[in-house]
Amino acid sequence: MSHSFRPTALALSMALVLSLLGTGCGEKTESDKSTTAQAEAAEDPSLVKVNPEMAKQFQVERLKEQLLETQRDLPGRIEA
Repeated sequence: MSHSFRPTALALSMALVLSLLGTGCGEKTESDKSTTAQAEAAEDPSLVKVNPEMAKQFQVERLKEQLLETQRDLPGRIEA
């Protein structure tokens, strides 16, 4: 085996790997984007699906400024 074999084999294998990686890069269509979004939503356990009947029961308002109490006095006692 000659020393020129290794750089040639390395160059060919790098070209093969780059060509295989490049095949997945392309523009996504709208159906691909919606399928990807649905798959991500299905896999995320922190997302909750709300049906229309349940959505009617939620009261939603615009965010408004409120004063917050830093301390509150409550009657009672703590038993150990």
